[in-house]
Amino acid sequence: MGDSMTAWPKRAALYLIFLMLCSACVQWPVNKSFTERQDMEKYAQERYLRAVEYMKVGKYELAQQQFSVASASAVSPGLKQLATNGYDKAGLIIEEQR
Repeated sequence: MGDSMTAWPKRAALYLIFLMLCSACVQWPVNKSFTERQDMEKYAQERYLRAVEYMKVGKYELAQQQFSVASASAVSPGLKQLATNGYDKAGLIIEEQR
C-alpha cells in the first residue's frame, strides 16, 4: 500500500506535464494563424496604398486591380470596405472615360 500512495503523486505530476505539453501544441497554430492574419492585413494595406497612388496619376485600370487584391486580402472589414469603394470608384472613372 505504501508504494501505491507514493506512485499516485508521480503519476499525477506526469499527467499534468503531459496535459501542459498538449495544451502548448494546440495553442501554437492559433498564434501562427494570428501572425498570418497580420501579414495578410499588411499586404492588403500595401495594395490599397499602391491603388491610391495609381488613382492619383490616372492609372485607373491598375488602381482597380490593386483595389481588388486589397479587398480580397483584407482581414479587417474597414479595409475591405475601403478597397471595395476604391474599386467601384475606379470602375466609374473608367466607364466615364470610354
